[in-house]
Amino acid sequence: MADKTLRIIFNGISTLWPGPPRNGDETPKKAFVLMAANLQKATGKRGKEIAPQKTSEKRVKQSNAPKAGDERVNQINDWGTSIPDHFPFVRVARSLLIDPPLPAETVILGEGDEHFIYFFPDARVVIHPTPKPGTGIDYFIDPKRRPLADRPGSDNVAPPDDIRWLADIRDLLSEPALIKKTANPAEPYLGKEVAAVVNLDGGELKANFPCASVAPKTFKDGKTGKTVPGLRRVLADEFIIDIPYSEDTDWITLEFLPLRKGTPIKEPKKLLLSWPKREKVLVVRMGNDTKDEVRRLDTPERCDPVRRTGPVLKPRDDDFDLHYNVLKIPADTGRPLPQNDIQQCDFNGCKPATGG
Repeated sequence: MADKTLRIIFNGISTLWPGPPRNGDETPKKAFVLMAANLQKATGKRGKEIAPQKTSEKRVKQSNAPKAGDERVNQINDWGTSIPDHFPFVRVARSLLIDPPLPAETVILGEGDEHFIYFFPDARVVIHPTPKPGTGIDYFIDPKRRPLADRPGSDNVAPPDDIRWLADIRDLLSEPALIKKTANPAEPYLGKEVAAVVNLDGGELKANFPCASVAPKTFKDGKTGKTVPGLRRVLADEFIIDIPYSEDTDWITLEFLPLRKGTPIKEPKKLLLSWPKREKVLVVRMGNDTKDEVRRLDTPERCDPVRRTGPVLKPRDDDFDLHYNVLKIPADTGRPLPQNDIQQCDFNGCKPATGG
């Protein structure tokens, strides 16, 4: 490990771009994390969540039915499900911040363990200073080149931090899908389909399983009802980048820059962070998720299987549909979503499965 490390943990609808190199591709010099916005497909406009109404369930469904051109309606996926609002965020322990601005929310995990949450829509995050000289982007792939399978944990399967455990759009669509020109994070300004971007100038990227899950997932196309062939495995809920710094680096600045012309940055404009005393790793969380999920990060409730799936099992991960917003794909092309199965979760990290 380097003298010091900045560790950023990404979760929610956070798209790593480019994905891990394949078939002799060169490793990119830089990477980005794209956070897709919630868009109405009929109008291409940003969605707005409909306020719940105190009436019968039948009348709620009728009043909430999406209508073309209705700006109150959030993005609807191919199964007709409305996707809740997602918010690009930073979550970090208060003790690591230097003269911080007022947070949007505060979470207390225990005595003296206070976390600040900041939301940063329509912003690009730039990390200062740049990593230790000579540091490039490194996608961690099992040095033994062991394949993926239903789940990690066996000697003949890639370890759980192999970046390939992330869902990869290249495995889901029958034809290659390019990123939209208006969503290309290498460009200085981006379109409305992108809610935020994080620039990554160097570091090692790894998958992360915060909750143990023994159930592999398949992907199904809502338009055709067909399952993506040859793809059945667990999916990493998060990914991590470890960015190395020299011992004499005292602090890190997260700077928030405009993502679009004419869209000024609101608070925060900057966050200044320092390493914990006598420790070498500074941990920050970022992502693009519902506010309720952001509040539950780093708590046992996050991995509670009943809360995650509900008393009645949720049939699929509807929010995954947002990932497709940044891709150039025909309107009639299906957008496969991960199908859920009964999961066993706990708060002790990713564990090898037992049995079959």
